[in-house]
Amino acid sequence: PIHTNETKQTPIYTGMSVHNQAPSVSELVQDDEGLQIKLLSATEYEVETRSEIDQKDPYNKGEDGKNLNDSLEERFKNSIESAKGEYFAKKNEDVYFVIHIENPDNFVILSFTLNGTVYSSYMFEEGSDMENLILKYNVGNVEGEQSYTIDAIKYVDGEVIKDVIMEGERTVNVKIYPEEQPTVTVTKETVNFLGVSFVASVDDPKELISASDGKLYAMLYDGESLIQEKEISAGDTVTFEGLTPNTLYQYALVAFYDAIDGEGKKAHVLYEKAFYTESIIMIQPSELSGVDVDFSVNWSEDYTGTKQFDSLALYEGDTKLQDLDVNSTKVSNLPFDKKLSLVATYTSNGQKFTVRCDIESPQSSQGLAMTGGVVTGIGSCKDTTIYINAPIGEKAFYQNAYLKEIYLGEGVTSIGASAFQKTKIKTITIPKYVESIGNYAFSDCSDFTSVYITDIAKWCEIDFDSYHANPLYYTKNLYLNGTLVRELVIPNSVTIIGSYAFYNCTGLTSITIPSNVTSIGDYAFEYCTGLETVNLGNGVETIGDSAFCACSRLTSITIPDSVNTIGNYAFHRCTELVNVTLGSGVETIRHYAFNGTKITSITIPDSVKTIGNYAFAECTDLATVTLGNGVETIGNYAFAGKPTFGLSYISNKITTITIPDSVKTIGRYAFAFSDIATITFGRGLETIDIGAFSRTKITSITIPDSVKMIAFGGD
Repeated sequence: PIHTNETKQTPIYTGMSVHNQAPSVSELVQDDEGLQIKLLSATEYEVETRSEIDQKDPYNKGEDGKNLNDSLEERFKNSIESAKGEYFAKKNEDVYFVIHIENPDNFVILSFTLNGTVYSSYMFEEGSDMENLILKYNVGNVEGEQSYTIDAIKYVDGEVIKDVIMEGERTVNVKIYPEEQPTVTVTKETVNFLGVSFVASVDDPKELISASDGKLYAMLYDGESLIQEKEISAGDTVTFEGLTPNTLYQYALVAFYDAIDGEGKKAHVLYEKAFYTESIIMIQPSELSGVDVDFSVNWSEDYTGTKQFDSLALYEGDTKLQDLDVNSTKVSNLPFDKKLSLVATYTSNGQKFTVRCDIESPQSSQGLAMTGGVVTGIGSCKDTTIYINAPIGEKAFYQNAYLKEIYLGEGVTSIGASAFQKTKIKTITIPKYVESIGNYAFSDCSDFTSVYITDIAKWCEIDFDSYHANPLYYTKNLYLNGTLVRELVIPNSVTIIGSYAFYNCTGLTSITIPSNVTSIGDYAFEYCTGLETVNLGNGVETIGDSAFCACSRLTSITIPDSVNTIGNYAFHRCTELVNVTLGSGVETIRHYAFNGTKITSITIPDSVKTIGNYAFAECTDLATVTLGNGVETIGNYAFAGKPTFGLSYISNKITTITIPDSVKTIGRYAFAFSDIATITFGRGLETIDIGAFSRTKITSITIPDSVKMIAFGGD
């Protein structure tokens, strides 16, 4: 510094800074290291998007999800070169030059010269003082780096105009942001099953990339991370290979350069595009129809591989719910209130691929009346088609004249008595989760025609209150997975066929029951009037009451050795049943078991102890009876003919009978109304009840000494 004789200090120029806005006094304070440089803020600008699709968030991750730009930022974070210490502006923008002077004696600053132009003190901005001269300056319609040099600064010392001592850096450079930023044009794009290729042309009129010794990159993103990267040159053909068919990808062309925007040298995304690789296979679902969805499978015409799925399944998220036939085009009885998809796999060129297709799930009807988690009524629901996914209470929809269609979900475990009585429903699908159905649940539904199920094993387990509880009583037709059940094969997993399970299922023509089944419930197949063939496995122990009653087309039955009890009315009114073979394990033939059949002969095995009342009564074609040596009791009317009106009757054709020594009791009218002419009694017989041989053709008889009582009465 130079001092005058009066010890006044000559002002000294220390430097110049540039600001976007007029600086405050606090922004002009110097620190111990010298003048604090104030950087221009980063310039905000818009670059025309080159994306061919309007897909700002192709992976639907939202603002908080990691996207392509996040991955690019991570990739190039260590390559950024800061622009700290430089000044930036936009074209035609006002900036503020601040001339910094050490002026302890507060001389009046008269003017300064910037790039040859003199700026007087009256031109200084508000906020200027004797040490900080602020000049508002428009950079003009220019681009690129502009230099600004301060040539002289004048001050007044008394009446003398003097020059400020120039010690600081006299020139500053301001970089003016060029509006013409580099752009990329993509042409000749080709997408196939396994890749994408394109030509990338770069337009960089201001040569920003080359000026920064920048590089151009092609990047490929799969929604989670960058999976391929290539350093390219303008005009190169870019190819990404090894991709997955029918998969969403996103590629970006990235240049590394200084955009003269205050951000320094960094990565700039010049072009980005999301695309799907071509589909070898497309699964296209139709709209939901009730609880079913049809779908089409379309293979690309250009695909030359094997057009066949390896697997096809229904999924909820990542959980498999059901395997489907690989040739299926329909999914039935979809679960309610789920996010579902079809997932298929196939193999191409030795590589396994997966294709997924979302499908609609049935949604529970809103507004249904509920009590304790049980549907109790229609509530505020106005729909004529309803979707139920909870247990159904008694009379829940009783006499609802508007209800036409119902669909039951996996939450329906029980259907209460009279739940749908007197409604207009036509069909019902009983899900495999139903455990019980109450009386009259589907009674008086005049339009009711068909019952659909998806799991025959679960159907066998349902607890029906009575035959009125089974909807088959009204519809007669049972469909398994959409197919009318005719030739029924009970699965090996079944051990018990429940009571009324197939009551009145007239469409059945044959039944095969495996050896795992131990019990056939009461009335299980009663009134299956189309049933012609029954195959019983050698594991069945009990045939329940009326189990096959009134199966009017059944002609033959073989009772396996495992059976010990044939229930009341088990084969009663099987009017075409001719051949019956009893296994060696049968112990009890209950009342009316084979009453009214067309059998012509019967051999009772030694294992049988009791023949129930009317067991073989009214079998008018019966000619031969062979009683085993274990029979102890022959019940009332056990082998009687068929009484008609008054004293009339139709006799059976038995002409001779031998009672074994094991028999102790012959019941009332046991052999009445028959053609028996010859009878031989065993030595163990004790009781011959009333009318045991009434209306037979016996002319003589020998009563053994063992007989203790002969009851008289009858004809």
